Amino acid sequence: MDGLIVLLIVIGVIARISKSNKKKAAEAARRQEQAEKIPYSREEWDAYLKAEGIPARPKAKAKPAAAVPTAPAKPVKAQAKPAAQPVKAAAAPIPATPSAPGTGSIRMDPNQGVEGETVAEHSMHRQRAAQAEAQAQIEQEALQALRAANLQALRNAVVMKEILDKPVALRPRRFG
Repeated sequence: MDGLIVLLIVIGVIARISKSNKKKAAEAARRQEQAEKIPYSREEWDAYLKAEGIPARPKAKAKPAAAVPTAPAKPVKAQAKPAAQPVKAAAAPIPATPSAPGTGSIRMDPNQGVEGETVAEHSMHRQRAAQAEAQAQIEQEALQALRAANLQALRNAVVMKEILDKPVALRPRRFG
């Protein structure tokens, strides 16, 4: 009786495997047929979309040609300027004091920088930037040295610790 049950189970497993293999083969054949159906030219593709009932994409409209600027045939002559009207009341310029340049003056204080800071402030900023750059360089070198530590360097460090540390007999015992 037990042999009959085992035989039925084996037959069921084989039937299931063959059924899944048939499904896989049918799916592969269907994919192959679909791959062969796909048209490759624009006309064939449009006909295929029309046959399937899918609306075709709109055709691209032709772009208007850009207007090419043409050079004038004759050079343009400079026209004479009309006579200037006399100014009734001329504005008096604002006098500049020695400590501060006048408003609207092109002349600037020689101690005043273009960025709105004095030359001394600018040199301090440059000095701080140089110090920050030097500090970043030192940190980068330290990081590089840490990355360069390899297995041999670590072994040497352990050996040096054993040499320089207390003897093992004199060390305190550590229990969990």
